[in-house]
Amino acid sequence: MMQNDKAKWEERKERVRAANPIKVIAARYTQLARAGRQLKGLCPLHQEDTPSFVVYPEQGRWWCYGACQTGGDVFKLVMLKEGLNFKAALAFLENEIVVDSSHIPIAPTPRDKETSQSLAQITDEHFTYLTLAKDVYRAALGNEHRLLRYLDERRIDGEAVRRFQIGYADGESLQRYFSFRGWKWIPALAQELGLVRNDKRGNEREYFRERLIIPDLDGERAVYLVGRSTHAEQKIKYIGLSGVPKPLFGLARVERSGEHQRVFVTEGPFDALTLMMWDLPAVCLLGAYLKKDLHRTLEQFKRVYIVTDFDTAGRTAARVTACQLGARAVIVPRDPALRGKDVNELAQHYRDAAARFETLVARADIQAERNAPLQNVIQRLRTHLATAHERGDITQVLLEKIVDVIAAEIARGHTVVLWSRAYAERKDGKATQVGRHVIRAIQTLHDSTLKYSAQREGLADAECDVAVAEYGEVLDEVSK
Repeated sequence: MMQNDKAKWEERKERVRAANPIKVIAARYTQLARAGRQLKGLCPLHQEDTPSFVVYPEQGRWWCYGACQTGGDVFKLVMLKEGLNFKAALAFLENEIVVDSSHIPIAPTPRDKETSQSLAQITDEHFTYLTLAKDVYRAALGNEHRLLRYLDERRIDGEAVRRFQIGYADGESLQRYFSFRGWKWIPALAQELGLVRNDKRGNEREYFRERLIIPDLDGERAVYLVGRSTHAEQKIKYIGLSGVPKPLFGLARVERSGEHQRVFVTEGPFDALTLMMWDLPAVCLLGAYLKKDLHRTLEQFKRVYIVTDFDTAGRTAARVTACQLGARAVIVPRDPALRGKDVNELAQHYRDAAARFETLVARADIQAERNAPLQNVIQRLRTHLATAHERGDITQVLLEKIVDVIAAEIARGHTVVLWSRAYAERKDGKATQVGRHVIRAIQTLHDSTLKYSAQREGLADAECDVAVAEYGEVLDEVSK
């Protein structure tokens, strides 16, 4: 590129950047609320229910502190969101209408969190009302042939639609159908559950309008509803009820089956439904990460298979969940030879997807057995530190035991990876990624600090605090 051409290119780029402030473009993809001098909202690049997407207007940049663990400028956001390269993103923004950024709707910092707080107590009346709404949505889907074809393309066939009682909210029929069936419409109850909300003009509107409805069922009773987007204008793929505490989706169904040996944990509802169609006990996080108040619910299972998306963000989320659950966690591996970034896409690409998935599960079981000695001693240390941390002598014995296990695996030619959220790099007081320590040779242990090498030749020394290790893997080799 000639010097003059390069100058024109830079001038064009900066002109487009100036005409498209980051807060303007970000606000098209997600609702932003003020957080001091920054803006914050749900990340438009992945599913989540806790805002992790932060916009820094003064710097013209953004960062996702959740599953993405990435950020950039306005061009990077458009590239990721629209699936464009840089030149295409530049043209995309250049052809956009320039918006007066002072008129961009920014949600106020909520003092009254009525739209985000759940009811303190869910009564039988609430669940009955939720179940009636589920039946309304279920009946409406039968007339939506486009959506039925879409579900069939996602390998959610007619039998699965009936089995899981999937529905559709057209946005107009809820109250009318209640009246038609002779059911009493109670506006206050519908608002408490989050089925309806008032718009800016005070008019009552259905919350799930123009969305597929996936109910979380306990028998025939609906205990929660999830709405899935049906067109591009709906920027958030999945939304859930605000009035009902977010459950571990599918847990009631698994518990009814009496299954306690194993459970599969997915990110999205379609992945969970796919596994249920394969007669596997599955639950869904309705997001990438396991909420703290749901940890206990998984303690009843001997083995928890983590089945996140097979991309980098999904693998990071899997490590976080594994760190939370400890020894019972098993991460289902990805196979680069297979097409599809998640379980449902796997089903779309292969007729024998269930068998292929079982092969991945078998690999996960082999990996779990290999990890078991290290995982068990890590779990013993964590239990000890949580209950009797003042016994330093026992702590030191357990630390040395971990080192012995690592040394034995290294002697077998294996590589050990210790994972912990405490290993994450810090930036502006925020953790930027789940940390890992790749150990191929051990030097010394001082108190709880392990000195090790990440190279087989022992040329690169590093240190980590073994006492904060949460998850351990024993691998033949570590992918770059």
